[in-house]
Amino acid sequence: MDYLSLDQILSAEDLPTKDIEIPEWGGVVKIQGLSKAKADKVSLECFDDDGEVDTAKLQVQMVLHCLVEPKITEAELTLLVEKKASVFNRLAVECMAHNGSTEEVAEQSAATFPEGAELQHEQPED
Repeated sequence: MDYLSLDQILSAEDLPTKDIEIPEWGGVVKIQGLSKAKADKVSLECFDDDGEVDTAKLQVQMVLHCLVEPKITEAELTLLVEKKASVFNRLAVECMAHNGSTEEVAEQSAATFPEGAELQHEQPED
C-alpha cells in the first residue's frame, strides 16, 4: 500500500465549491468549503456571553468566509446584510450545509428568521 506524502495532502484541492442561484439578485454566486482553521475561527466568533451559538452571527460569518464569487470584505458585508433577509438567510443556510452542518442545524438556523430560507439539496461541485 502506498501512503500519501504531506506534499500530496497539502496540494489536494479538498475545499469544494458550489454555485448558488440567487434569482432575486439576478444571477449566481459561488461558495467554497471552509478549511479547518477558518471553520474553527467562525465557530469561536459565534458564541454569545452565555456560551450559546448566536445564529445571526453564525450566518453572517459563514457568508463572509464562504462566499468566493464575489469575494467580499467585512466592510462590504455590512452592505450585503442590508439586502432582503430571506435571500441572505438562504445563502447562509447553503454555506452551512456546504460545510457539513447537518440539514437539521441548517433548517434550525433558517427557522430563526420570519421569512426563513429554503435549502437547495445538491451535491458540492469538485
